Amino acid sequence: MNLLRNTFLLSVLCTCVCHYSLAQIQLLNDEFEDGGTLLNWKNINQEEGWGISQLEQFNINDSVSDALFLLPRTVSWFGEYRGAYLFKYISGDFVLTTEVTVTGRDGVSLPSSSYSLAGIMIREPVENPGGSNQQNYIFMSLGQATGPGNDFEIKNTCNSNSCLDVVPITSNTAQIRLARRGSQVIVLSRFPGQSWVVRNVYDRDGGGQCQSNGTLMCQAPFSDTLQIGFVAYTDWEKVNSYTTNFHNTHTLHPDTLALIPGGDPSPGVAFNPDVRADYKYVRFDSLEVPAAYSGMNFTTLTEPQMLEFLSFDTNPHCPDGYLVSSAIDDTYIHIRANQTIHAENMVQDNSQVTLHAPNEVQLNPGFEISLNSELAIEMDGCLE
Repeated sequence: MNLLRNTFLLSVLCTCVCHYSLAQIQLLNDEFEDGGTLLNWKNINQEEGWGISQLEQFNINDSVSDALFLLPRTVSWFGEYRGAYLFKYISGDFVLTTEVTVTGRDGVSLPSSSYSLAGIMIREPVENPGGSNQQNYIFMSLGQATGPGNDFEIKNTCNSNSCLDVVPITSNTAQIRLARRGSQVIVLSRFPGQSWVVRNVYDRDGGGQCQSNGTLMCQAPFSDTLQIGFVAYTDWEKVNSYTTNFHNTHTLHPDTLALIPGGDPSPGVAFNPDVRADYKYVRFDSLEVPAAYSGMNFTTLTEPQMLEFLSFDTNPHCPDGYLVSSAIDDTYIHIRANQTIHAENMVQDNSQVTLHAPNEVQLNPGFEISLNSELAIEMDGCLE
């Protein structure tokens, strides 16, 4: 293989932007083949300043090859309960797809505690993390809810009022897809070897219903920029003995709570965090709605109509050519093209970026590399 590799370490002005344009949406993809990309995912307990540890382990291409691995402690997402979350920011409309396998901690069995699940979530950023009635999100997760057996849990939370649907299923592996247009969200799933199924449709701007009670109307529209990422939670029997404030501000583990007065309000209930999640990839696509449905609310579409534009197969990002015209937010990223890459404006501080193209990588006028960043050029295109 013809391989050209150059590394540049230059000190120049960085002109970074905060979010990707729609043309770059697939640069948010992560195939979980390189542990360095974990640096691209924000941890809610650091981002919001909680200072606790709700994930006992989380890594990429380490505990499980070519996968994101999550192992949560006793923790939950419900109402004001705020749990573990790894995420990125994204603006505008998008389609988000992942494939996840969920088991008990042994990697084989069904989780033994209730509401032990993992999946993907889109969430409104919180301005005041310690305040009330600020949890606004939609997620779909896989695992054991009420059991026995595997379940989907699909949850719509509006101003910390959670409305959930639990769907019994027969598999512990599924593709999950969320499609966002403004405040409307379609939730879909597909089991290995089967077809896509629409599970729920939500309108956060006063439309839609919560199937579990049939009446909840959500009046919490999503803003343009949301958090998107991975949730994992477990051990509801223990969680619900804690106040939401204590849960949100303490690591719930017997060793960390032993010296705290009242640290275990339910000593007769053993800690039993029992879920792990292996994510195969996460991929983003632009939302392309047929002209015939462009002005219609998603909640008015039939399932066949939604599947017309949402039943596509997602693939790793590798276009014929690529133009990098704005700074890249991710710290550790590989950009691949089948033919040519033109780069005009990158790379941000302390980043590692690799450009892969078999024919040409052109660094155009205006191209920048900021302090302590590394750029590698490899003439291998989309080859692994």
